[in-house]
Amino acid sequence: MPSEINFGLIFAAAAPSTRLLRPWIPDDSATPGFCSMGRAIISTPKVALQARPMIGPSRVFREAILGHLCLLFRVGPRRSIRVANPLASAAPFQMTSPVVIERDCSRISRIRPFLYLSGVGPLTPQNLQKFSCVINCIAGFRHVVPSHLTVLHIPIEDEENADLTPYWQLVFQTIEANKKVNGKVLIFCGMGISRSPTFVMAYLVCIERMSLLEAYKYIQARRNIICPNIGFFRQLIELEEKITGKRTVSIIEPIAGVEVADVVWNELYDEVMEDLQKKAVGVPSPDSDAK
Repeated sequence: MPSEINFGLIFAAAAPSTRLLRPWIPDDSATPGFCSMGRAIISTPKVALQARPMIGPSRVFREAILGHLCLLFRVGPRRSIRVANPLASAAPFQMTSPVVIERDCSRISRIRPFLYLSGVGPLTPQNLQKFSCVINCIAGFRHVVPSHLTVLHIPIEDEENADLTPYWQLVFQTIEANKKVNGKVLIFCGMGISRSPTFVMAYLVCIERMSLLEAYKYIQARRNIICPNIGFFRQLIELEEKITGKRTVSIIEPIAGVEVADVVWNELYDEVMEDLQKKAVGVPSPDSDAK
């Protein structure tokens, strides 16, 4: 991340004359994992984030960053980034493409020939036929599956304080047992963003001895929308250190009141700066509607 910030560029990007695009956000406050956006407040089923005024050039950059943090679909109840007193009044910037989000949420992602990852969207009887086992990572959710399938239920909520420790070995053993008989395992959660990717990352770290950083990037290359909540990231970091004696991912506080895994922050920062540069020169977003 650059040590110097071009505030002239940021001011130009945030100018009222610049067309700012609203990001795609599912608007269903009754559904866990989704968030609603208001004018001066962003609310979720678990948290209300109030706006707070700031002054000076840092306000513009902070608003741009926190606007991303608050409005990005994968923040909110999933807590991939913890924001203290964010500026919900920040001008909304376009970030992750709706096309990518919809594509990944509607498909099953192959991680290994024997290991797949998804949300609930693509769990049709036809799609489930090729699997020998499904691992359900949603508390209180039961899905009717073809009779040939073995089902392992891991009842966890997508919350920072959810303890995954009791389930690591059970998930690993289930995957390995199916692998040995040439079976295929599908592990799923609500959207295939936080819970199920966390277990797949843990498997790659503990069983295949990838670093956590490698595992995150490997899975993300196959399913762009993955982003474990910050509590899950902490447990993955502890697990990696226990297995390998080192840490390749850290929780950082790049802005006062903001905690985030560095691998997520680096990605976020690059996207924010790219978006600001495009807005400064008037380049339209590829997801904007031509009018």
